[in-house]
Amino acid sequence: MKFALICTSACFLSGIASAQILNPSFETEASGGSFSFLVNSTPSLSSGLSAAADWNTFLYSAGVLDTNWVPAGTQAPNLTGQGNSMLYVSDSGNIGGIYATSATPFTNQTVSVYVYVVSGAAELALYGGNALEVSQVDTTLNQWVQLSVTDTQASNSLVIGNYYDSNLNNNQSSVPSQFYVDVVQQQSVPEPASIGALAMGVLGLVFRKRKI
Repeated sequence: MKFALICTSACFLSGIASAQILNPSFETEASGGSFSFLVNSTPSLSSGLSAAADWNTFLYSAGVLDTNWVPAGTQAPNLTGQGNSMLYVSDSGNIGGIYATSATPFTNQTVSVYVYVVSGAAELALYGGNALEVSQVDTTLNQWVQLSVTDTQASNSLVIGNYYDSNLNNNQSSVPSQFYVDVVQQQSVPEPASIGALAMGVLGLVFRKRKI
C-alpha cells in the first residue's frame, strides 16, 4: 500500500513533460563567433544564427539586427551569481530579436528572463501554432528587469525581442531597440489533478504511519 501511494505521486510528477531550452544563461558562444548580423531590406521575415549557441535571430522589418556575446559586467551590470556572459541584441528595425525552440511544448510552464534595456523595449513571448500566445514587455531603461510569462497553450518557441502583438499589448508600437539578455528560467506549474493526487498520496502515508 505504501509503495503504491509513493508510486502514484511520483508517476504524476514524472509524467509532466517539460520543454527544455538549451544554453539558457548564454554561457556558450556560437561556433560562428561572438558577433552576428542579420540584414533585411523588406518587411518580410528573415532569420539567422545569434552569437550565442542554440539561439536564433529573426527580423521581420527592414533594418539590421546584430547580437554580441559579451562577458558579464563589461557593458551592462553583472547579475550576481548568474554566470560569466550575456547576450547583447540591437535591432535597427522595429520587429526582431532572438528565439529558441523546443520539441516539447511549454504547456503549464512559467518562463522568465532578465533583460537590461538600453533603448526602446524588450519583450518575452511564447509562440506556437502561428500565433503569439502570451507576452510581457519591459520599457524600463538601464536596469535589470525580470520578465515572466505562463503558458496555458502548446507554445514551442520562446521569443525575446521587439515583437509587440496588438491583441496582447494594447496596440503598443514596436520601435528600434537595444538590450542585454541573461538567465532564462523555467518552472512547471502542476495541474490541479496532479496536485490532488500528490496530496492524497502524502495524506495516505501520514495516516498509515499513525496506525503503525
